[in-house]
Amino acid sequence: RRVLRGIAAIAVAALLIRRLVPRPDFLPLATRVDGPPPADAAGVIVFLHGKGGGLEIAQRMARTLREAGLPGNVSIVLVEGPYHTWFGHQWGDTAAQQARSRQRLRERLHELIGDRGPPPDRVVVAGFSQGAGVAIDVAVEEPRIGRVASFSPCRSILRGELPKRGDVRILLAHGAADAVCPVEESRSLAAFSTTRKAGADIEFDGPHTIPLEVVRALATFATDP
Repeated sequence: RRVLRGIAAIAVAALLIRRLVPRPDFLPLATRVDGPPPADAAGVIVFLHGKGGGLEIAQRMARTLREAGLPGNVSIVLVEGPYHTWFGHQWGDTAAQQARSRQRLRERLHELIGDRGPPPDRVVVAGFSQGAGVAIDVAVEEPRIGRVASFSPCRSILRGELPKRGDVRILLAHGAADAVCPVEESRSLAAFSTTRKAGADIEFDGPHTIPLEVVRALATFATDP
């Protein structure tokens, strides 16, 4: 019995460490690529999951984007947040944690794209929920990103600096019945950007989710001239 209790205690401790300790800095952010290597692709979509998500959930977005007609020469880069929740991953609960996540995300992006990758206008960062806010913030900071798609964001820390990236094209989508992240967040974000195409914003009649019409809009947004 003592042996079994010891094994159980070790297992619990390992679980707590895995859930409470972020991915070590000496490791790159966990990433999965669907399609060609980003450095050789015609375009790149970097997708950031929401709080509690991860690579497995994000893979559904990659699959649906392909079904929606995203060309095979566009690389989809799925990135996993370095911090943990009890049921998945996240990008950080504090401004400092999210700043560190963005720095690591930018480092990973430079590793994957290098110096010969597609031009900024063909590099899209997209995100859902918590990942949507991080997507906006990393687009503010990273000149290699020329387009951002924000789906049902809860909060953008650097939203006030968005006008500084006047060349960034933005796609906003949010459910009018979202009880997790109110639609007012996206409505107010719209006021910070003058680079959105007419009709580019999507406010759908639904909850905290990404409907097929939004995925189709992302596939079009990433490949539009």
